[in-house]
Amino acid sequence: MSLLTLPKRLISSSFRSTPCHQSLRTRRQFCIKMSAESPQPPTRSITLPSQLSQPVEIVAASGVSDSELRIAIESLLFQQWLKNLQSENGVLATGVFLLKRVLIQVGRHSVFDREKWE
Repeated sequence: MSLLTLPKRLISSSFRSTPCHQSLRTRRQFCIKMSAESPQPPTRSITLPSQLSQPVEIVAASGVSDSELRIAIESLLFQQWLKNLQSENGVLATGVFLLKRVLIQVGRHSVFDREKWE
């Protein structure tokens, strides 16, 4: 059966471009329309000494600006984390594992140094 032989009411109800939902209380339809093109999140690429041939992609989560991503990458906390991964006891030390991608999320909570509070 081709599309040309279907009645108009079946075509219009079967092939909607936006998903719709009918509320049970109000019996009104509301439709959700999502953009097919979402903006690409800011990304950076870094190369670690332990894996020179495989760069690491640093990706910003939704809502993280390019400047926030840059600040996060340059932060001492992030730099120390990378250093720990590559240290003698780190996950990347043996060369068995590779770090391919890091997702940066910015929280609204403060990070406290444990030594300060002990």
